[in-house]
Amino acid sequence: MIDGAPVNVLDYGASPSASASVNRAAIQSAINAADYIYIPEGTYEIDATLICYGKKKIRSEEHTSELQSRLHLVCRLLL
Repeated sequence: MIDGAPVNVLDYGASPSASASVNRAAIQSAINAADYIYIPEGTYEIDATLICYGKKKIRSEEHTSELQSRLHLVCRLLL
C-alpha cells in the first residue's frame, strides 16, 4: 500500500452482495487500518455501528453518501 493512499473496502472483503456481518467487519477493518478510506458505489448493508477514532477521511461515490454521512457523524462524536 502506498503511504497516504486510500484503502478500498473491497480489499477488506466488503461487497454489495456480501452479508451485513461481512460488510461490517470488512469496513471496520478498513477504518482501523487507515485514515483515508474509499467506498465504491453500491449498497453495503451492515449489522452494527461502525466506530472510528481519530480523524478519518472517507471518500465514496455519490450513491454511498448516506453511509459516508453516518460514518462521519460517528467519527466526529468519538473525537
